[in-house]
Amino acid sequence: MATYYFYKNLKSISDFTELSNSDIYTKVPNDWHLFATDVKDSTKNIEKGKYKEINMLGAMSIISVLNVDRTLELPYIFGGDGAFILVPRRAYKGARRALVAVREMAKEAYGLELRIGSISLEKLSSFEKEIFIAKYKPTQNHEQALIKGEGLDYFDYLLKLDDKFHIKDKKDEFYELDLEGLECRWSYIESSKDETLSFILKCPNEKDYKEVLENIEKIIGD
Repeated sequence: MATYYFYKNLKSISDFTELSNSDIYTKVPNDWHLFATDVKDSTKNIEKGKYKEINMLGAMSIISVLNVDRTLELPYIFGGDGAFILVPRRAYKGARRALVAVREMAKEAYGLELRIGSISLEKLSSFEKEIFIAKYKPTQNHEQALIKGEGLDYFDYLLKLDDKFHIKDKKDEFYELDLEGLECRWSYIESSKDETLSFILKCPNEKDYKEVLENIEKIIGD
């Protein structure tokens, strides 16, 4: 119970250049669990024009788990065709049931296969892989999780390597999926410069990462 509100109780930071500072990150407790979802053959289905449905399923994965207990705050990463979501042990069963229900909806409504996997942080630690968390709050109304460590990449590797981490439960026919608050708006991002840039950075060490962030802020501003 002591770690149930672990993420909710984390202090947030607002300085962009601090994202590379290891001191702002806290290890996720071992009694938490990591869920991962992704749409099978997403590239082929995007080519068939199903990109909106695929993105919607990623958003559904997140909101269905967030609604399991609305007193919680949960860290997650939206990946386009799926998501990574971290939950405390006490919310694990509810989150699992919710994701199984989303998987059934994916099949019935969109003809898509949503894969679900889970692993405990204790198990990840046994592989010497950890996940560290921080909160970034650039504005009063926006907050997001920052996730550091090799845990996410390694779990993605495990899911491809061994299906024992895959969840294959059947949907509980009496379970009512809660998707309240779901948003997946489709509109072009306006830009005064007619350009919108998205960066994926993989830096070999912390010093390089900090230098990149500082220079982005110098060029773009806050």
